[in-house]
Order: sequence, then C-alpha cells, then structure tokens
Amino acid sequence: MIFINLQIAVTILFTPTVILAQPEFLKSPDDKLIVMFETISAIQPAVNGQLVYSVTFQGKPLIDRSALQLELQDQSPLGSEVEIINSETSYVDKTYRLVTGKTSIVRDHYNSLQINMVESGNLPRKFTIEARAYDDAIAFRYIVPKQENIVEFRLRKEKTEFRISKDAMTYALVLPNYRSMYESEFIKLPISAFSNQGGVSSSVLIGLPVLMNVPGMAWLAITEADLRGYSSMYLTNPSGSWTGHWFESVLAPQVEDTSVCVYGPLPHNSAWRILQVSNEPGKLIESNILTSLNPEPVIKETSWIHAGKSSWNWWSGSIGKDGKSAYTTENMKYYVDFAAKSGFEYMLIDAGWSARDDITKLNSRVDVPEVVDYAKSKNVKIWIWLHYRDVVRQMDEAFPLYEKWGVAGLKIDFIERDDQKGIDFYYRAAEKAARHHLMLDIHGSTKPSGISRS
Repeated sequence: MIFINLQIAVTILFTPTVILAQPEFLKSPDDKLIVMFETISAIQPAVNGQLVYSVTFQGKPLIDRSALQLELQDQSPLGSEVEIINSETSYVDKTYRLVTGKTSIVRDHYNSLQINMVESGNLPRKFTIEARAYDDAIAFRYIVPKQENIVEFRLRKEKTEFRISKDAMTYALVLPNYRSMYESEFIKLPISAFSNQGGVSSSVLIGLPVLMNVPGMAWLAITEADLRGYSSMYLTNPSGSWTGHWFESVLAPQVEDTSVCVYGPLPHNSAWRILQVSNEPGKLIESNILTSLNPEPVIKETSWIHAGKSSWNWWSGSIGKDGKSAYTTENMKYYVDFAAKSGFEYMLIDAGWSARDDITKLNSRVDVPEVVDYAKSKNVKIWIWLHYRDVVRQMDEAFPLYEKWGVAGLKIDFIERDDQKGIDFYYRAAEKAARHHLMLDIHGSTKPSGISRS
C-alpha cells in the first residue's frame, strides 16, 4: 500500500504538462507580515495568468488571493494574463526628521521587492509592482514604464482587490459620492453588510481609511499614500452576496471627463496601497507609514513652519466680550487677546473677511493687515480662511499679497474633490504657499495621505 502511493506521487510530480510558476515572497523585518505575489489560472499557479497577492500575519491568512489589475482606455486589462520575468529585493533601515507630526525622528525600516512582468501575445505590455514590507504595514504600487505598446497612460479603472480572510467587523466612512468633504459617521458593520441588504444586492461607496477587526487575526486598516499624479481610491464590496466579504478599489473619476480616472505620460505610477496591521488598534495610530511612503521634503529652509494652537472666531460664533456676535476688526483683536493670554501661537480669522471680486479691497468689517499688526504686538500670528474656488482663480496674485500682509497661514476650505485634478490642486497650493512662507490648513477635503512630509 505504501509502495503504490509513492508511485502515484512520483507520477504526478514528473508529469511533463504540469508547470508551476514560482511565487515571489516579501517579509517584514520582524518576519510577522508576509506578502506573496503570483500568477494564477483557474485558481492554480501558472506561468501566465492573473496577477494576485496574498498576505499572512503571524502565520495566519489575512488577505486571500486578490487580483491586481489596471484597465486602460481602449485596451484589454493589464495584469490578467502576465508572466513574472524577474524581481529585485532590497533592505532599508534609516531615519528621517519630520518638521511636524507625531514624532520628530522616524525610523524608516522595511524590506522591498520589485516584480517586473510582461504579457503573453504579439503585442506584450509591461508593468511592475513595487512592494514594501514594514513591521506594521504592507504597501505596494503599480508602475507602468515607458513602452511602445502603450502610447499614453489613460486609466479607466484600477481593480485592486482586498479579499479579507474573514467577514471582519469594519468601522467604515460611507460617503454619498466623490464630491464630499469626508464629513460623515463611521459605521460599524461587517464587510458583507455593504454588499447585500435584506437579500437585495447593494452598492456602497466607502472612503479611506477603513478600519476593521479580523476575528482572531488582527486589526487591519486600508488606506493610501503619495497621490501625486493620481486619483483617490475608494472601496466598494462588489460581490452582491450576503456571504461576500471583500473590497475592490474604485478611483474618483475626472470631474470633467468621467470616462477616465487618471491620464498622463509614461512612466506612470499609482499611489501606494497600504495595509496597516497590528494586534492592537492603537498601534495603527502610532504608525508613520503615510509620511514614510512620501518623497523627502522639497522645502530646504523650514524655520518658518511651526505647528501650534489657535483661537478661532467661527467655532464660537464670533461672540465678543459683551456676549454678542460681532464680525469686526475689534472683535478679532479680542480673539487675539484670548490667544495671547492662553499661550496660543495663532488666531484664525474664518470666513467672511474678504471681498470675492477684488482681493485688494478688504471687507470693511475686518481689516486683516490691522489685525496682523495688532497680533504681532501680542506675539500671536494670524491665519485667514479662503474658499477653494477663489484660490484656484487667484492663487498667483493672492499668496504674495498675504505674505506682504504678514499672514502666517491659510485655511483653504470646500475643496470637495479628490480626483486627479483635485489632488493636483493640493500640491500646487502647497508649492505656491511654501514659496511665500505660508502654512496650510486644508479643510473640506480628502483624507491625509502623507503630503505633509514633502
């Protein structure tokens, strides 16, 4: 009996038609997190097939095989029929300094893997997956290099799956559409609840980050970093089944052309897709993964950048010392006095101070330069509120003027978009503000993605 079984095993092992593709593994420095990339065909490993990844944590499956795929305009999906041709690994252990944030010195410690792939067929396209494994996170991104068979990068859809091993309990930010300010309640529901309600197939748009407790496994958060040149990712559960417990990426479409989410020249890379993992939810808050996955600072001289506390007239309804609401220069000085007495570094003058049609004509009720001068005598600096539409229209003229006034920072509000052009605005505004030594407080906007480091 034993002899017969061995013969069968040997026969299967050496059957010429069975070719198994070798998966690529990447481990965190502490060996607790492992991500595996492979190509499969009909759920079996194959040389050519769908590119998938899976993740284990402390020896237990956390993310089951999940597809990685890009759908380019007027082309077949990229990633559905590919072969891994080579890979390269590296190890990084360094530190960097944050001007402001959770800690001044951050350890950037990870193992990395770059996997290069090519399609089968007469007109093969190439693309690359770059991955990093930290002790507290797995991160990966798509890179489409310059090549003959793709003239321009025009992305219709990014199909990144997150097939959670169990029906985890989530804390999810359900949003109405792609033009929100991420100001909604976090709903506590299992993943399956976002796909089927009372037997009816459902579709729900979920903003990032999404937090979940995978039973008996770990706390897991999904988010993204380094969005420059890309569009924001949302999640949805497309299964339509009350037993389906997985997410798929959905990118914010261009506001002006909803048929395309991202476009641009090659090479082109996606934002980082991040899986934060820990035994305790508090450890996710302590992580600096967002800044670690963003480029180094482009600002060389940072002595003018200081985080601090601020008094704020809007929050109190501009109530003055007489107990009455008054949006006036004198009342803003009252808030400056409060900041000075409280040891606050700043005072924020919120909406209503400017004349929209001409930035050089002040609203007679609040004279910003006068408040700035008064605050300076109290060792307090002034921030001012701005509407996104006005900043887009007058950034080049307005920012030098605000620097001349002596304003410390700008609160830009009601952005309400994080498609590719919306993301581009954050970077343009940050660069222009930095040239004029103006700090930014972004409001009515997308979630944090680590731009503060750069």
